[in-house]
Amino acid sequence: MALGVYLVLMTAVVSGFSIFLNSYAVKGFDSSVFTFSKNLVVALLLTAVISRKSNGSSSRLLVL
Repeated sequence: MALGVYLVLMTAVVSGFSIFLNSYAVKGFDSSVFTFSKNLVVALLLTAVISRKSNGSSSRLLVL
C-alpha cells in the first residue's frame, strides 16, 4: 500500500477516535473550558517539539 494512502487511513482513524472521545468530554465539562485546556496541551507539546528540534539542550522547554 502506498505511503500516502496509509497516512490518509491513519488520519481518518485518529480523527474518528478523537470525535468519539470529544463528544463524551464536552458533555461532562463546559465546552469553552474543555477547548481551552485541549489547546493549551497541544501548544505545550508543539513548543516542546519545536524547541527540541531547534537547539538540542540549551532551549529545551519541556522534557518528555
